[in-house]
Amino acid sequence: MPNAERPPFDERVRWVEQAAQAGNTTQALALARTLLAEAEADAESVAAADPSRLAHALNWLGMFFFRQSFHHEALAAYRPALAIMQRIAPDDAANHAALHNNIGQAEGRLHRHHDAVVHLERALALTPLDPMRYYFESLAAAGMLAAGRHDEAIALCESSLRVNGAHTP
Repeated sequence: MPNAERPPFDERVRWVEQAAQAGNTTQALALARTLLAEAEADAESVAAADPSRLAHALNWLGMFFFRQSFHHEALAAYRPALAIMQRIAPDDAANHAALHNNIGQAEGRLHRHHDAVVHLERALALTPLDPMRYYFESLAAAGMLAAGRHDEAIALCESSLRVNGAHTP
């Protein structure tokens, strides 16, 4: 189908979600990989229509890949999403923090603990007053633990539990 007739990128990302919800993981993965390759190959034209929608769609693709344990592909989606958000909305701390957290989680699953901690610490730095900070703290604590930074992991767990004792990582 020619580009002019193709539905918007974020709409096609919803097709991945629909296939996954219908239990067709193979189809969902194939479509997600096709969309990620399209975004990587032609990022400028994909982003031209609405870069914010593209960033959110890439983040969703990253989360889909992460849930399927395809962490390299998750990072391939998260990183351009973060770059787009930093370019178009440099003061959007909430979205930047979420993307840094997602990158940190994927790096951690790949046992790249130093890289994971860098992104998890950045997420924390961007959320000093965020009502969901306890969530970022609990995830950062797991990253610190994996990186062997036990005292920091304990401090983050304690801080997270003080704010929301019902939430555990």
